[in-house]
Amino acid sequence: MIAGVSRHARTQRESRALISHLLKPENNPRTMILGGTLATELSGAVADMQRLRDSTSADAAALHIYLSPSHAMTDDELVRAAEIVREHLGAADHAAALVVHDKERRSGEGHSHAHLVLGRVSPSGAVLESGFEKIKLETASRLIEFELGEEPVLARHHASAVRWLRQHGRADVADWLTAAHGPDPDKPQSAASPAHRQALSREGIGLSAVRATIRSAWASGGAEAVRNAGYEIAPGRKSGVFVVARNGAEIGSLDRLTGEKRAAIRNAMEAAPDQISRNESKTENTQRSRKPAESNSQPAVSDPTSEKSEKIRPERSGLGTARAPLRGKKKSGAEQVSEAAADQARRLAEAFDGRLDAALAAAVRRRSSTAESAEEPLNSRQTGNSENTLPPSTPIQRDTGAAVGDLSSEKRRPPRSPEEAAAGRYLDRVEAQLRKKITHLSGPDRLPESSEMTDTRQRLAAAAQERAAWDARHGSRITELRLKTGAARPAGIFAWATGATGRYDAAARELSKLAEERESLSRPLAQARRAVRILKSAHEARQAAYDDARSEERERLSKNLSLVPEARAALAEDPTIAAGGRKALATAARKRQAARMAEERRAELDLAPAGHTQGGLNGGR
Repeated sequence: MIAGVSRHARTQRESRALISHLLKPENNPRTMILGGTLATELSGAVADMQRLRDSTSADAAALHIYLSPSHAMTDDELVRAAEIVREHLGAADHAAALVVHDKERRSGEGHSHAHLVLGRVSPSGAVLESGFEKIKLETASRLIEFELGEEPVLARHHASAVRWLRQHGRADVADWLTAAHGPDPDKPQSAASPAHRQALSREGIGLSAVRATIRSAWASGGAEAVRNAGYEIAPGRKSGVFVVARNGAEIGSLDRLTGEKRAAIRNAMEAAPDQISRNESKTENTQRSRKPAESNSQPAVSDPTSEKSEKIRPERSGLGTARAPLRGKKKSGAEQVSEAAADQARRLAEAFDGRLDAALAAAVRRRSSTAESAEEPLNSRQTGNSENTLPPSTPIQRDTGAAVGDLSSEKRRPPRSPEEAAAGRYLDRVEAQLRKKITHLSGPDRLPESSEMTDTRQRLAAAAQERAAWDARHGSRITELRLKTGAARPAGIFAWATGATGRYDAAARELSKLAEERESLSRPLAQARRAVRILKSAHEARQAAYDDARSEERERLSKNLSLVPEARAALAEDPTIAAGGRKALATAARKRQAARMAEERRAELDLAPAGHTQGGLNGGR
């Protein structure tokens, strides 16, 4: 996730410009008030931030923070990201509004990004500490990436963020970052600063498109290809630095635009000096008119103490490749549900196999008690005798297509033995049971919501009802106070003498008090909503694991069902395998299935056109 912060709303004009920029219709803006204000739209929230600023010595009324994720996020996930930023900056009770934009990206992913307008003054008059906003925001961005499944970004203050995380009980996030970037990664470098990007944009130069063109040209043909694409390359003021320009406008250094190491660029350019721009006079003039390069190397500063994010990583797993669990952590709910489903499937399979052995053993006992010519009773697992006196099974013959038991055949089949009859009845019963289970597993089956989810939903409904009742009681008074404080605060000796300033301050204080009351009601509501989202995510993960287990069980049962016809055919060819029990019958079915599939494969190869073999054309040599 890429994030940035700047101070805004120092004047009325600056506030109007910010609102106009965020509400451009081409960006499909969606505004959400996060709390700390009674306003319902962005302009009202910014006006409240200005009123709170007027009661202090602060200059800027708000912080403008943009949050740009690398993959697509829902509005709820962007709201959660903004809440993490508020908590980390220590501004959980400050007025805040979130504006979500939809904008196409060159990469084709992560089209939604958000702008957080955060008031610097709380309803109680506390002002956010100045300084270190960028470093704090970098640390908050790493927390967002960890919680919402973003890829970890290597920022300029990576070491400071890791150190702060370890000092404030978030070693899990610090270990995650260290595993992704290593213990001592190099500092990243951007192609240009935001101010330089805006300057190039005013010149009609899109930095993203230019950088893509330069990278492609450099990869294909080096500096000569870049020059042929219409760009000039000239030595910079620093040794080993080469600057790219077009039509007299400096774009940036060659190493940053290509993403290569500065040493590699220097070696490539020094190895071919003729690749440098041939117009020395133009290079000299360009260097004279160029502004001093912005220094991006800043000393590593420790992240100052701020409120620890209360949200620990939620249990998010299920479909897709889950992040490996960290050492010392318990298994997630989805992992536990998946293991329980696997154990249940194994127990079902063991019981399924045992029933076949019991049925065949019963048939053997009946045969031993009724057959007069039997020399000794057949042994089974039920008698406790491990000696096996079964006759050897005959090898499986290939099915020639003649129907077993055909009445038109000259030789009638001998009567079925009790074991064979019991095995046939068992196969009929097993086939019916398998089809019934497969039909059941093919339909939807939703897990019931947990009692915790039900209680949380009730708590959410109660909190929403309580705040709605408060809004109904104080709505008219809030509207009246907002009208009184809508304009700028009266100043001057005349306003003070007439009492206009005092009335404005009294109305502002009353409005701030009402805002604090409403915030105390909004906070439990926001917490309940967040808890519902987390529990819903965990429930969806459990449902996904449950569905996966059902799908695996359905596939296993389908494979078993495909063996039933093979078992019948094998039993018809060699009735003596019925006395061997479940294992003999299953082994014969699998062997027959393998032989049939091999025969079908050979038939396909025989029918294939000449030159088309398993290895490819012409033998696949």
